[in-house]
Amino acid sequence: MKKKALMVSTIVGFLATFEINDINILQGMGYEVHCACNCSKYADEKRIEKLKAQNIILHHIPFTRSPFSKENIRAYKELKQLMISEQFNLVHCHTPVGGVLGRMVAHKCRVPNILYTAHGFHFYDGAPLKNWIVFYPIEKHFSKYTDVLITINKEDYKRASEKFNAKKTVYIPGVGVDTEKFAICKIDKSVKRTELGVTDNDFLLLSVGELSRRKNQKIIIDALGEMKAEGTLGNIVYLAAGRGTQEEEFKLLIKEYDLEDNVKLLGFRSDIDELCEAVDCFVHPSIREGLGIAPLEAMAAGLPLISADVNGIRDYTEDGVSGCCINPSDVAAMVNAIKRMRDDMEFRNSCAANNSRTAKIFDIRNTNEIMEQVFKGGWSHLEYLAIRQQKRTELGLKADDFVIISVGELNDNKNHQVIIRTLKLIPNQIKYVLVGQGCLESKLKALTSDLKVENRVVFTGFRSDVKELLYAADCFAFPSKREGLGLAAIEAMSVGLPIVGHNVGGIRDFVVDGETGWLCKNNTHDEYKRLILEVMTNPIDTKQIELKAEGFAKSKTNTIMKEVYKFF
Repeated sequence: MKKKALMVSTIVGFLATFEINDINILQGMGYEVHCACNCSKYADEKRIEKLKAQNIILHHIPFTRSPFSKENIRAYKELKQLMISEQFNLVHCHTPVGGVLGRMVAHKCRVPNILYTAHGFHFYDGAPLKNWIVFYPIEKHFSKYTDVLITINKEDYKRASEKFNAKKTVYIPGVGVDTEKFAICKIDKSVKRTELGVTDNDFLLLSVGELSRRKNQKIIIDALGEMKAEGTLGNIVYLAAGRGTQEEEFKLLIKEYDLEDNVKLLGFRSDIDELCEAVDCFVHPSIREGLGIAPLEAMAAGLPLISADVNGIRDYTEDGVSGCCINPSDVAAMVNAIKRMRDDMEFRNSCAANNSRTAKIFDIRNTNEIMEQVFKGGWSHLEYLAIRQQKRTELGLKADDFVIISVGELNDNKNHQVIIRTLKLIPNQIKYVLVGQGCLESKLKALTSDLKVENRVVFTGFRSDVKELLYAADCFAFPSKREGLGLAAIEAMSVGLPIVGHNVGGIRDFVVDGETGWLCKNNTHDEYKRLILEVMTNPIDTKQIELKAEGFAKSKTNTIMKEVYKFF
């Protein structure tokens, strides 16, 4: 019998916009995917057709966005009947009302796997008190009906994992951004600008999103109005892509400020990647944001940001690094940010380069891999996988690289140079990460340059996140000439990393050939080449390695030392 999964959302547009990837993952795992949402009140025929094109089974349930609407009683009853008749194996809920009713009914119907993605809680640091009074107790109560609570920003993850009662709370970096699509988009900028009715000399600002109070495009128009009044507007043009409830209000405001030549409401656009390529700066002043796909897409396209300093946006922005981070209600701050972006090209270019790197952490390939583990139920693997992807991106490493890591002082005894020289003898996909500082750092860097392997060696300097860096690696290199024991190597084993090291002293106490790694008798390049390739092609069972590391656990050594001290 084919497995069945149900996606629940208040409105059909949400699933069509944000959940196609999850639907594809479930279908790839053999699930028959159903979607339950309001297909009439908030309907969009294009989005309905988009869902149907995914070969899903669509069910109209009369949800309303207001949690206090009586219409949701009827929605509850119809959803319950649907779950009873279809006997779903998995229910994945989204949006506040869909999340509450979906989990309530799934629990009542004894669905074995109940998932809920919080796309940004309505309560957050700085949120209105009424949000905390209304939404916090509801989310906390229904978390007890949740097998896996998925959060997409770090503030929500911290609060949910500490305060709520889900069986498992996980963090994933959003619903995923196709960074390659935005990074590789190449157009004739002049032609695109002409199409938009602007010139090559104009300084273009862009925002993408529903024209609404939450997305807060009004502050941009207000800022441009002030600049117009003070005579500093110059050649600035603002392009707003999207539709929404504030559109008519914005048109009146534009006319009031006499900004018809400086603000263009573009409506719905399907060419966001090309718009990003044509403009100079992206502006995202939301009052609150679960994460924000649009600014991440702009970052992937290499644009600097003017962004609101609020909850989810903080996960990928930093004032002076990603651009300008401002209070979303401070018009004067918006004015200053726009002026700085226009007038300081060096600052724009620096932020653009930073943003291109940061966006890769949120790439759709990373989030898809994590979501597949969620749907498979691989909870113990999730934290490891998320950190591994994040750290690899930070270090400039690819998902398919084979990564060797060493941790320790960069000195003659630690003998890192032998691994660097070995890189010349092994495939280019093998990279080496050196964590630490020391007197030989400059010489080791010079050696990588002389051997032309500098693009395969990462020097991190001192780091306080060593465990997370170990997650990013596949093998730990320990080529010391002499060693008492080697705490760093044991820490590596505790996360399942095999050791390739020198057959001396204390290293022999925990490295057993073929069980926890391999030892080199003579510490030569050829030996390391052979053993690294052995580890790469014939992986050792990580559980076996972790078990060996447990013998050196701090709790055990503490117990022994207590017995020793009893003699005195």
